Amino acid sequence: DALPISGSGAASDTDATSGTDGVVQRFADGDGMPEYLLGYYTLTAGDKAPDFTIELVDDNGLTGETLSLADLAGSVVLLDFWAPWCPYCVADMPSWQQIAEEYGSAVTIIAVDVGGDTFGEMKQFIAQKGYDFTWGIINADMAAAYPFAGVPYDLVIDRDGTITFVAEGSYGRYAYHVMTAQLDLALGI
Repeated sequence: DALPISGSGAASDTDATSGTDGVVQRFADGDGMPEYLLGYYTLTAGDKAPDFTIELVDDNGLTGETLSLADLAGSVVLLDFWAPWCPYCVADMPSWQQIAEEYGSAVTIIAVDVGGDTFGEMKQFIAQKGYDFTWGIINADMAAAYPFAGVPYDLVIDRDGTITFVAEGSYGRYAYHVMTAQLDLALGI
């Protein structure tokens, strides 16, 4: 079955056609928005991706290096906000690894840990899984620039630094297919 692709939202494993248009799109004028969400906003496709700088981590811990979006100018980026305790985040990781292997240097995958975990937990996760992409730790500036209500939260950023796709939640077994379709669009394939 084909999965309809939209600018944001996630389909469940049980119903491939379900999804949301995101809080901002659904309640664009504020009508009907629950009061606890009135101050919430999210980034959407077409927005310029805010610059960020994160500390990088590998299976030995902090590397002492940082990475910014400006460093990746001219690259297509899959920015994945995740946490090791999130089963949906962890379930998406094999898809990201397959993408890393298939797309090589054409796409930069950055997995940003938002879970507040100790570096030991993250080091252990990276070492056990052996995933071959860039790992970082969220900081307050990045959290403010990339607000999200939960994880996984994934964005595709094109070569010009424009967000082309936002997913709030997991696409489950469709994650690979949805993300490769979106990355192909960002790459102009």
